[in-house]
Amino acid sequence: MQGCFEKARSMTRAEVEKKLKSYKNLERVLYSSRAFYSEDYEAEFADGASIRAQMCEVKALISSLENSPERILLYQHYINGVPFERCARLLGISLRSAYRLRSRAVDSLILKNQFYE
Repeated sequence: MQGCFEKARSMTRAEVEKKLKSYKNLERVLYSSRAFYSEDYEAEFADGASIRAQMCEVKALISSLENSPERILLYQHYINGVPFERCARLLGISLRSAYRLRSRAVDSLILKNQFYE
């Protein structure tokens, strides 16, 4: 699991946001019909392992947050695909507060990952 954290160190805000947003795309690729019906099973398996490793990195990045509401918001939105409006309702906060919380969470990820370099 430590390997997941090593790749996330010293990331910029744009890189952190891109990595968080990449989870759903990776999931789509992994579970696409092409993945199930590939004739080149070994190559597909290697690609699947690589995709799962990237997905692990995103989950590890979110799990590294110590603030529970930040972690819940990022996990629900980026991993489970829950819209921000619903995340805000789940947390009992306004939509604007949810966006601010996401911004603070990304800032926390940047600071945390720079701290451990």
